[in-house]
Amino acid sequence: MGFLETLGQDLRYAARQVRHNPGFVSLAALTLALAIGSVTVMYSVIRNVLLAACYAPAARALRVDPMAALRLD
Repeated sequence: MGFLETLGQDLRYAARQVRHNPGFVSLAALTLALAIGSVTVMYSVIRNVLLAACYAPAARALRVDPMAALRLD
């Protein structure tokens, strides 16, 4: 049995299941939509609130002293 035959059988089976259980399919689609939406909102908030505060207009002028944490003065 080839890949396309198996795919066709799987799609026909999925269509039968959707006809028999439309509530389950609706709930699964709603859950996925809410999850994707919430992750998108969280990413946008983190990006705009936390990372925007880290923006330095003259980033090349900033200097990092790697030995600063080792000094005891």
